[in-house]
Amino acid sequence: MSKPYIFFLIIILFVVSAFSQKQTGTLNGTVIDFNSEKPLPNVLLKIEGTTISSHTAKDGSFNIPNIPVGKYSLICLKSNYYSSVSDPVEIRVKKISTITLKMLPGDPEK
Repeated sequence: MSKPYIFFLIIILFVVSAFSQKQTGTLNGTVIDFNSEKPLPNVLLKIEGTTISSHTAKDGSFNIPNIPVGKYSLICLKSNYYSSVSDPVEIRVKKISTITLKMLPGDPEK
């Protein structure tokens, strides 16, 4: 094989490898009570328009990796609290976006 041909094959392999990598980012943050500003554990979090969901930890924090690049709202659900929907958050390739969300206590069923 000639050197230009081998060089061309190497370049093609790098280009294909770069395009085959996932174009995702991470969203992390905290969910707190609107009034007391205390962290809220076990809040169900859903990335709007996807099947991605998670829950907050005991300290109200969350980390959601592998979200496709784009703008998404985060839906927060918890018993005895009104649901909350964030403003759109931009997810960038291999970056971490951070958000703090507040939930208003109350019984939405009443």
